[in-house]
Amino acid sequence: MRFRVKVLAGIAGILLGIFSLTYIGIYGSIIGASAGWLGSLGPGNATISNWAQMVSIISWLAPLLAIIGGIITFSSPRLGGIILGGSAFLLYYMLGLGAIGKLFVLPIGATAVLALISPSSASRPKSSYAAIKASTNSDGGSNDTTVSFDRAKWNALIQYDNDIAIVAAKLAPFGSKWVDEFASSFMALNDKTYLPQIEQKLLAAAKADAEEKEQQRIKAAEEQRAFLEEKERITKDRKDNMQFWIDQHGGKSRILLGCGLVAILLATIAIWHFASPDKKVISSNAFEPMQQSNHVNNSTTIPQGASSTGKPMSGTMRTMKLGTMNNDIVVKDFINNGVTIKLKPGSYILVGNAADLLNCSPNLKRCVAAPVDDFDVYYRSDQESFDIGLNKEPIGKARHHMEIFMSSTLGISKQQMCSLRYSVMVTGLGCKTCSASVNSQYEWKNLMFSFCPGATELPE
Repeated sequence: MRFRVKVLAGIAGILLGIFSLTYIGIYGSIIGASAGWLGSLGPGNATISNWAQMVSIISWLAPLLAIIGGIITFSSPRLGGIILGGSAFLLYYMLGLGAIGKLFVLPIGATAVLALISPSSASRPKSSYAAIKASTNSDGGSNDTTVSFDRAKWNALIQYDNDIAIVAAKLAPFGSKWVDEFASSFMALNDKTYLPQIEQKLLAAAKADAEEKEQQRIKAAEEQRAFLEEKERITKDRKDNMQFWIDQHGGKSRILLGCGLVAILLATIAIWHFASPDKKVISSNAFEPMQQSNHVNNSTTIPQGASSTGKPMSGTMRTMKLGTMNNDIVVKDFINNGVTIKLKPGSYILVGNAADLLNCSPNLKRCVAAPVDDFDVYYRSDQESFDIGLNKEPIGKARHHMEIFMSSTLGISKQQMCSLRYSVMVTGLGCKTCSASVNSQYEWKNLMFSFCPGATELPE
């Protein structure tokens, strides 16, 4: 029965570990990756990043501990139970005891208890035959009974007195202590008339003592034989039980093992799929690098990033390819974002009032793009270039606002912004109402983004 409890706990631990691995491992990794993406939105979210990392680790560690604990339970139930308990604690720490938590924590915890109450072997306390044998092996020497007599005189009596020597020879087979007892008794009386009585009493006591020791020896031998037979029976029962279990469930266990391996393979593929570089979550926080890929097209949907204030925006967003001076990069679809206005084929206004332009036709549903008054942003799709105008003093502050807008709208890093085809000037760029000389000192000069090499330093 104890063997069956141990096997049951081991199998349950392995199956529960595989089940939690395919569920907690995959979904925990997804949650951890999503939370990690949120944590990357700014330095103030370091706590979220740390929590996300912990969730990702526990999502894999707890199921793996359950599988390892189940395997170890077959050979060492107590150690396996401790490991299973650790797995249950990690799952409780991460999931609590809600609906999902109970689904995993309670079964694994119960399995740990089963493993702990199942001893590693049905061992019995050692019998006392060894102690009895040790006492039987005692020769009853002079160390057991302290006697005092003149040993030199006694040796002389044995050598020269035949009657005393005969009695001593009769007692010698029972042990030296009986010879010493004879010597002590005779020399205390020092009278040979008592010799028959001393001989009779000592021989009777010696024979009784010998019979008692023989019975103890026989009893110890019987206990030893019973112990060895019981040990052999337990070993045989274990082998028979194992063979019976293999005969009854061997096919099922192979199926379960195959299913477990398939589950682990599927989990590995899923993790590889979600963690591969082309599938990483893209952060659109200002000046945060955006994942580049030549495989992303206009139909790619990714989690939307953050606004220029750093707060997460809801919903999803689309992406598009944009050519730069170096290579193609992936940016947010700023053309179809609901803010950009298409003036004509290949010409778009991201920021500004289309009514200020000569080509603002009446058929436009609206003429105002992003409601910003200190800069304009125009895009030419045929050249994949941006024309940016700073329309208000201080132009340094206007450029700073524009840089935040561009980073948030395109969702790219500073380095990627520097590789764009663009110009930043203080002219109106076709604006009829704006002054052509917002700042005559920097008129018609490409000021560039402030963080790019060769940029012009502007007063704030």
